[in-house]
Amino acid sequence: MGLHSRFRQPEHVGENRCLPCTVVNVGIAIAVSAAIGLWTAGAGVAVLVGCLVVIYLRGYLVPGTPALTKRYLPDRVLRRFGKAPTQPSTPASFSPEELLVDAGVIGPCEHADDLCLQPEFRTTWRDRIEFVRERDPGSTRLEEAIDDPDDELTFESIDGNVVALHDNATVGQWSSDAAIVADVAATDVVPSFVSSWQRLTPVERLQLLGSLRLFLETCPACDDSVELDEEVVDSCCRSFDVVRAVCRGCDARVFEIEWT
Repeated sequence: MGLHSRFRQPEHVGENRCLPCTVVNVGIAIAVSAAIGLWTAGAGVAVLVGCLVVIYLRGYLVPGTPALTKRYLPDRVLRRFGKAPTQPSTPASFSPEELLVDAGVIGPCEHADDLCLQPEFRTTWRDRIEFVRERDPGSTRLEEAIDDPDDELTFESIDGNVVALHDNATVGQWSSDAAIVADVAATDVVPSFVSSWQRLTPVERLQLLGSLRLFLETCPACDDSVELDEEVVDSCCRSFDVVRAVCRGCDARVFEIEWT
């Protein structure tokens, strides 16, 4: 037990173990052991066993693995382990903000040099949020409102978040039930304000809804205020800055995007 405790690194094993790091290091261990085994089979097996023990106790074999994984492991590999970046991919020719301004959904704030929800849309959206919240729609209702049989859009649950993927890129993210309620309610309201809604692709609709959530002033879950903040998210595989819109009363995240 003393030897086990001495070499074990709790910050990299157990619940803290980085699965991509482990897979990469096991692959390295197998390759090295196989190379040695070409000369002496017994030595190859012994090296493999030793390497696996080190990975089990310390979380990785190659020194500096967590930092190297963050820097060099491709996003497409991280996505397989639920560690991919969650910054939505935006069509280059599509501007949700311009569309919302032209539709009168958002406009100049009364007491600040910024953009805010306009009174008519704010009231209509809020009423619909309260209606949808009582029905507890879940993500299925959102998928039905957004998806298009002719467009390959998939919804997955990753690290407690619901994400929408298109061509292996994240195009939508919901980090709480509050965010889902807000978007489901918006799909019932936005078409009457944005005349081009039916012509938008599912990806464009998701970008429009995500942008709209950034302007929420009242939480869809607990009716408290929504505040913007910024934080550094540091996982075993990535470190990045995010901007979030969070409900002050219940800490529900209604908007989150990687800040680059």
